[in-house]
Amino acid sequence: MFFYSLYKPLTQYLLVQKEDKIVVIRGIIGVIAGILSFLFISNEIIAFIIPLIFYVISVIFLYLYRFDNFSKWDLFGRGVLILFSAWILIFLILYNV
Repeated sequence: MFFYSLYKPLTQYLLVQKEDKIVVIRGIIGVIAGILSFLFISNEIIAFIIPLIFYVISVIFLYLYRFDNFSKWDLFGRGVLILFSAWILIFLILYNV
């Protein structure tokens, strides 16, 4: 029963549309980029290059672990604004705390 409780959310995640998966993955990556940018705030150049690096990492991740058949728009464009907005929001929240 315990393993079924772990398996059920995973199957529900797999039933989500591919566009939503991309947005969620890039949102999580944006949050991680925001936290790392805050940790490297002493060097401003690295703090502002980190989201670009994480964008490239997200493209590589989505290319290697294709959940569905992605178009070029899905791979390179969808969810980019979510990634950068999550990055800047987390960065500003941590900076002001």
